[in-house]
Amino acid sequence: MRLHHVLSIFAAGVIGQTSAASSVTSDSSFPGWKPCPAYTFPGEGEYEAECVTYDAPLCYLGICETPANVNSTIKVFVKRLRAKGGNVDDAPNVWMIPEIECSEVEHSMVTLHKSLEKVFNVYTMDLRGNGRGTLLDCASGQSTTSVSQSESPDYLTDIPACAQILQDQYGDLASFSITSAATDTFTFIHKYTNGASTIVYGVSGGTMQVQRLMQLDPLSVNGYVLDGAMAYAISPAKKTYWSDYDADFASVGDTFMKLCAQDRDCASHFKATSLSATLHHLLQNFDRNPNSTCASLVSNSSEYVPAVVLQTTRVVSC
Repeated sequence: MRLHHVLSIFAAGVIGQTSAASSVTSDSSFPGWKPCPAYTFPGEGEYEAECVTYDAPLCYLGICETPANVNSTIKVFVKRLRAKGGNVDDAPNVWMIPEIECSEVEHSMVTLHKSLEKVFNVYTMDLRGNGRGTLLDCASGQSTTSVSQSESPDYLTDIPACAQILQDQYGDLASFSITSAATDTFTFIHKYTNGASTIVYGVSGGTMQVQRLMQLDPLSVNGYVLDGAMAYAISPAKKTYWSDYDADFASVGDTFMKLCAQDRDCASHFKATSLSATLHHLLQNFDRNPNSTCASLVSNSSEYVPAVVLQTTRVVSC
């Protein structure tokens, strides 16, 4: 399903969920908002937005304590698309939480803003330590210690030195945790938006931050969307690693493919073996013959959708 279809469905749900008024009152006249391009990179289109870089506490109460010799605030970047007519004070709100930087969701923000006929305010925020705010970066530390860049073969061996630089600069690095990032969003929604009904949409790794925000339970937020599968809280017996990414998603795919047996049209194509077994057999064939026509169809990028590629390519057997 194309992204704009997903966002259109989401937009319909947003309109339904935000019909109830919120009793929370906030100050939406946060100082420092300035006109800025909706898109970070030039050449991606023109659309009006507003941006602000504000001072957030390095350490929130109960998360960490700021050392006496460390700056007690950091910069965090926020962008919004205002409701039509500049109706910021009364319009409902949508927050789109990226994995790291606002630029990841800017196209989706504009699409959603248009789908909602510009009657909603659409916000996003850089993850603290990234983007146009204060960078959590060894190279920016006030230290003469030499640390290799990430593309250097010495990078992994320099990680302890990097960690020490960051600790010297910021103290307890819980200040850059997911909880601290979620508290940024919680605080901005509570203090600096209009208190109207709010939906929060997490994208990719941003879903982890949104799950933490759900636990903080901001009063004006009456709906959440998790457009991804990264969990903040898991069973203590299970540890998560990026190397397990595909395996973790496999259970989602297996559950989806099992639905084929319950669909008459889908099941009619997989009478001898299940859809899952057929797919695994196909992947094994790819491994045995990576230069086959079928394997090349999925290994080479193309601007055409798979159906068009298949219609223009003679495939005898996969």
